[in-house]
Amino acid sequence: MVATVVWQSGFEVGTAAGAATGNSGVRFVDAAATAAISSSNPRSGTYSLSLTGTTAIRNVQLTTLVSGNTAVVASGFFMFPSSLPGADVDVIIVTTLAMDLFLFFDSADNRIKASWETSGVDTSGPVLAADTWYHIDLSVDVSTGTSTLLWAINGVAQTNATYSQSASTVSNLTLGRLDASTGTYRFDDWVASVTAGDYPLGPHKIVLLKPDTGGTAAEIGTANATARFTANGTLDSTFNSANILTATSEVPPTIGASADGVHQRTSGTTNAVELPLTTYTLAGGETITAVRAVVVGWSASATANNIELRGYDGSSETTLFARADPNFDNSTTTPAWLCAMWSNTWSQAKLDAAVLRYGYSNDVSPVPGAHFLGLEVAIKQSPPAPSAVAAIASVPAVTVTTGGGGDASVSPSAVAATGSIPAPTLSTGSTVSPSAVAAVASVPAPAVALSVQITPAAVATTASMGAPTVTTGSTVAPSATAATANIPTPTPSTGSTITPTAVAGTAAIGSPAISAGSTASPGSAAATAAVPAATVTTGNAATPSAVAGVAGVDVPTISASSTVTPTAVAATAAIAAPAVSAGATITLTTVAGVAAIGAVTVTSDVTVGPATVAAVTAIGGPVVSAGSTVTPGAVAAVASIPAPTVTARDRIVHRPDTGTVARPSTGTVVRPFTGTVIRP
Repeated sequence: MVATVVWQSGFEVGTAAGAATGNSGVRFVDAAATAAISSSNPRSGTYSLSLTGTTAIRNVQLTTLVSGNTAVVASGFFMFPSSLPGADVDVIIVTTLAMDLFLFFDSADNRIKASWETSGVDTSGPVLAADTWYHIDLSVDVSTGTSTLLWAINGVAQTNATYSQSASTVSNLTLGRLDASTGTYRFDDWVASVTAGDYPLGPHKIVLLKPDTGGTAAEIGTANATARFTANGTLDSTFNSANILTATSEVPPTIGASADGVHQRTSGTTNAVELPLTTYTLAGGETITAVRAVVVGWSASATANNIELRGYDGSSETTLFARADPNFDNSTTTPAWLCAMWSNTWSQAKLDAAVLRYGYSNDVSPVPGAHFLGLEVAIKQSPPAPSAVAAIASVPAVTVTTGGGGDASVSPSAVAATGSIPAPTLSTGSTVSPSAVAAVASVPAPAVALSVQITPAAVATTASMGAPTVTTGSTVAPSATAATANIPTPTPSTGSTITPTAVAGTAAIGSPAISAGSTASPGSAAATAAVPAATVTTGNAATPSAVAGVAGVDVPTISASSTVTPTAVAATAAIAAPAVSAGATITLTTVAGVAAIGAVTVTSDVTVGPATVAAVTAIGGPVVSAGSTVTPGAVAAVASIPAPTVTARDRIVHRPDTGTVARPSTGTVVRPFTGTVIRP
């Protein structure tokens, strides 16, 4: 069922000048205070409504289109740019003839809340963040003795707010605040209905179709009856398609001394201009909910005249505004508007064929015209992330963009699947904060861009978890990460920090690859198969408190000026030898393994100094280059200790109680001693 929308806007015309000017019922809005249009970080398209001021009333209101009805249903997006307000502010107000309903921001705990006026009862919603678009669905029904608010934030149903009062009707819907306050907030992509059954309307984006400069405007009726105007009053005497389309397609429309557009210069109810429009191609899953015609009006003076607006969809014509005085003038600051819903059973074909026909006036003294003509199309989109998503096969990845990306938030309380959950892909300024993400197959790595933070409370899977990819300035900080198969290595770039409290897996934990200036500091990392080596570059520190595995711990690779200082490294199979470059230091308190510990490879000016190195099978011989020193406190093995490889200027002294001691000289002397002793 298609909703019966009575008003909509994405504010894509690009101006709020004169927004409440014109005839009642066909204005852009019925009232506006401190309203402006912003091109900064819109939720969709190019523009959003900005309400800003210092101790100022800030709002837009709908009155005529909603008053007298027993319900109002609305859906749209809002945000607080830059910072949250320092005081309580109203976000949406539904005024009724009995008690008013408020959705407001509570600065005490940074939550959005709902309350019936004077009821003393607040219904709490989620905590909000600055620079983040939030979707609101709401329904206020006052048709019975129990007035009811139904509402949802980002697709998550909130606790209903009810109040016992006499049956009533709605008088207006307000976006913003009715009393003076300080701060800024924005609205985008709003639709409204007066039918209670339309709840929830769901998220939409509003697309603007404007005169198509690649098409051809057509004359209807007498030749040259319509033409372009320029310089806020210079009237062309002949029809020129290209000139008219250029003048009427400007966004925002030119208002002021250089204003231009189209006018009807010859009287006649059959004289008009037909304007071709750009179109929009629906994506998979998208549908058209409603279409609204938008005209920013103009007339040679404020003296009464008349105009008519019609729409044609390729097969049928609809009168959108019957011939009447539109109350236009030639103001250089506050033009009047003419807006009307186009009721239709919309399809892609009809949208592609849509044109506007403007004129049909029998009173052209003064001449009537328009700065801009277009259509706002409400496109219904897929709903946002719910609080819980369950599937027996797969849950596709969440893709979040800036402002809805970048300034967007995906926060499911739980996401569970028996197949796989692909990685979320986030753009700058986005935040993914699920409290728990669990899957029995795999959770691929999140890809995170600049200034993004991923902070799940717990991430668990029974198969594998893809490595997070984090860029400069990002932080990945899960409190616990567990897997029964595989957790690939995180790859952070310069300036990133990975700080999980615990990382556990029953198969393997890939080694972190860390670039200059980064720090990898997990509290503990455990695996039943292998823990690959940490790769650390210049200026980095890898400092896990404990790394344990029952199969293998790969060798860490460390470059100059880096430090690897685990408290304990234990494995039941193998711990590969660390590879250390010049100027690096490895200081293990204890290194133990039940199978083998590979030989230490040390380059010039490097010192390897473990207090104790023990293994029950073999300890590979250290390979030492010129100028290096190998000084273990104790080296013990039950099988063998391979010979060290020593280069010039090094000294190795090997004195077993029973064994062989060899010293080179000009000859060789062999003396037995409990075993065999050879002295030079």
